[in-house]
Amino acid sequence: MKKQLLFKIAVLLITTITIFVFVTHLFVKPINTDDVSINGFRAKGILKYEKSINKLGNLILVSDSKNIRGRFKSYLFSNYMLLVRYEAKSQSWMLDRIIIYDKNFKTNRGIRVGDNIIKVMMRYGLKGIKNHELVYGSLDKDKIIRFLVTGNKVEMIILQ
Repeated sequence: MKKQLLFKIAVLLITTITIFVFVTHLFVKPINTDDVSINGFRAKGILKYEKSINKLGNLILVSDSKNIRGRFKSYLFSNYMLLVRYEAKSQSWMLDRIIIYDKNFKTNRGIRVGDNIIKVMMRYGLKGIKNHELVYGSLDKDKIIRFLVTGNKVEMIILQ
């Protein structure tokens, strides 16, 4: 009788812990600076040496454009793109966003293009899909990571 009671308590305790761990995985987890970086380059960070971009892989195309919002450069690589804008105040180039469209790169939390959205939600928190996007932000809303989805798969990751 006593063994059965101890067994029931142990099962109840294990079940409670399992449910707690599962539920806490579903809460939205704020992102941080490391979540919006690739190969040491951080979105919203200053590009000190433009030459260092060439170390990031096979550079296919560089385009330069200017519009009402300012001056921009796009660096197209075989598996991702860097979008850079010129900051007149600091007179420097800022890495505005990183667009990943190849499964060879993963986020710091292990998400790749092609992964199931359930994996995204387990790593970043439960969120609804709006306009084919799962969007997570930092507490100060300065950093954002977007997962563009088709069906239940990640098609593109945007770090900004």
